Amino acid sequence: MQKTNSLVFKSEYPLWLRGSLTALLSLLMVGVTLNLNQRYSELPISSGRFPPSLLAYILFSLAGCLFFMVQVWGGSVFAPLNRLRDRLGWVRWIGVLILGLAPSLFLADTEWTNVFSGFWVRLWLELVFLGLMVWLAAVGDQKNWDWSGLMASLILFASLAEICGYFNNITDYPFSIKPAWSEGNRLWDYSVLFGKRLYIYPADKAIPAYTDIGRQSLWGLPFLFMNPSILQMRIWDNLVWIVPNILLGWALVKPLKGQRWAWFLFGFWALIFLIQGPVYSPLILAAVLVALARRQPIWLAVLLVMVAGLYARYTRYTWMFAPAIWAGMVWMLQASVKTDKPLWKSWLPAFWVTLGGLLGGYLIPELLNLISRRLYGGPFQPGVANVTEITVSSLSQTVNRQPLLWDRLWPNETYSLGIVPGILFAAGPLVLLLALLAWKGGWSLTWWQKLAIWGPLAAFLGVGLVVSVKIGGGSNLHNLDMFLIALLFLFAFAWEFMTARWGANPGAYPWWVKSIMVLMICLPMTQTFTSLSNVGYPDEVKWKDALGGVRDASQAAAQEGEVLFIDQRQLLTFGEVKGVPLVADYEKKYLMDQAMADNETYFEPFIKDLANHRFKLIISEPLYVHYQGDHYTFGNENDQWVKWVSIPVLCYYQVETKYEGITEILKPREKAESPAPGVECPTPKP
Repeated sequence: MQKTNSLVFKSEYPLWLRGSLTALLSLLMVGVTLNLNQRYSELPISSGRFPPSLLAYILFSLAGCLFFMVQVWGGSVFAPLNRLRDRLGWVRWIGVLILGLAPSLFLADTEWTNVFSGFWVRLWLELVFLGLMVWLAAVGDQKNWDWSGLMASLILFASLAEICGYFNNITDYPFSIKPAWSEGNRLWDYSVLFGKRLYIYPADKAIPAYTDIGRQSLWGLPFLFMNPSILQMRIWDNLVWIVPNILLGWALVKPLKGQRWAWFLFGFWALIFLIQGPVYSPLILAAVLVALARRQPIWLAVLLVMVAGLYARYTRYTWMFAPAIWAGMVWMLQASVKTDKPLWKSWLPAFWVTLGGLLGGYLIPELLNLISRRLYGGPFQPGVANVTEITVSSLSQTVNRQPLLWDRLWPNETYSLGIVPGILFAAGPLVLLLALLAWKGGWSLTWWQKLAIWGPLAAFLGVGLVVSVKIGGGSNLHNLDMFLIALLFLFAFAWEFMTARWGANPGAYPWWVKSIMVLMICLPMTQTFTSLSNVGYPDEVKWKDALGGVRDASQAAAQEGEVLFIDQRQLLTFGEVKGVPLVADYEKKYLMDQAMADNETYFEPFIKDLANHRFKLIISEPLYVHYQGDHYTFGNENDQWVKWVSIPVLCYYQVETKYEGITEILKPREKAESPAPGVECPTPKP
């Protein structure tokens, strides 16, 4: 009898399997019940009125259970519906997209997110909609499920959840979005390169911003062509975070005839995988150039990798060798399929593309530094945050200038998973799949090729772990970006040469490949979906009052002296506050960076300016003198901020107006005053 790849649950399935699935459903319902009990036991129920939200969820759960039980115990009941579904043809995919989008929008854009807040409740919601998607995506009146529909549904559901999570932040709310600590000031950063015209600032002076030329030139593109609103910039910001991930997936693999759907899905899986970092878009774009170089003549490939190295270096200097290493790794692997050439000739392209990456990432920037020192007495400075010259002493200083918090490798208050469990969770299934494909899939490699894989992976992992434990980091996996992209390059190679394609010829690979591929999607999908929530902004009357207060106070103070926006600089960028000259000093993120480095020299003029009441007014986030230690999220960072920023400011300035949860306005004190018992005010040095 011909073997089928359908994942149908039919009534003739073994009793033990049906019983096991029913038991799992029962356990899930117990978890759902516990979540709902915890939620509704905290709410006062007056006059015996049954909460409508609870009734709605009970009805939803009963319908989901009925759907599941029919699938397990009597799948043939769906045959008439299956025939109706098949007649829909491609139209059914509209239904698949709607089913994939609906629950994410429901959680991200409605107040019901608080009702559906428990893990088991979210998981059940996810499974019900996924089940409907998989059923609708299947083909054949005898099939309730099939492999292609399963993989397509999983990838679409997961990617739509990620996109909804990002686009949930698109709003014209003028202040920084919480809980993003510096969202507003980041938008100000991005405007500086192309939008200096927006500010009242000396024309002969450059505006310093705590960012790099790579991010400024990418995120700041709208300011080159227009004066965007904050709503338009937030749309662009989210597109920049999302689209490059998909482009990298599409650039990595070649669409084959008859398998373009699988190629399309690979791009969205790349989004799911990399957003776990999340990985900064400039590094992804550098990887796109390397990926595109794979299928180009060697001279063009070298040029593309060189440009990728140059762009990576001038975005973040720790990335300078990444394009060269990725290229060398990929071209070494490609040599294994060129058996008609001598070994050294097969490896020669790997040498050239690696050299191209080194030229762009290291040699050309160092040459520019040398020329600039001879002509101008200092290194070439394309961006304020990226002027470090690469020497042994500078690298050592960079590593040691801020404390390393090694406890962040493991579960902690700042990152509940911890860096090590987090990377195992994010990349473990993919690493396992690659290892098994190499072991059992006929992926024959020489020792040099194995070294070309394991050497870069170990280096990227080691660097990422060390950078992640620096104070200010460790809240996610974004410092493991080079490692994650290297894994993606390897999987793209496996995709093409080991036939591990989404939904394509599932009979060509065994059950363990299928299982791991499902796991690679389900783990990040569940993590994202269970954390989706409605952002929630202050009441419109409240934030408009705050905006009016900041505008009136700063414009009045600007007539008498300087107004310092430590925070909320985007109010100047988007014209919410007009007629106030920009004070570029003492920006929030740069203050934090220097505070984490315990840089007393940097703060000497800051304390002096505060003591001398240089600023007629200061706009800041609410400042408190409250030490937290490592028992709070970013508690160590908070303590450094309190020491170097909150205490000096509150000693010499007092809160004139506080807009709770939004911002506060501070004016000079008549005389210095301790902001808290036992706290001494710092005094300026002569």
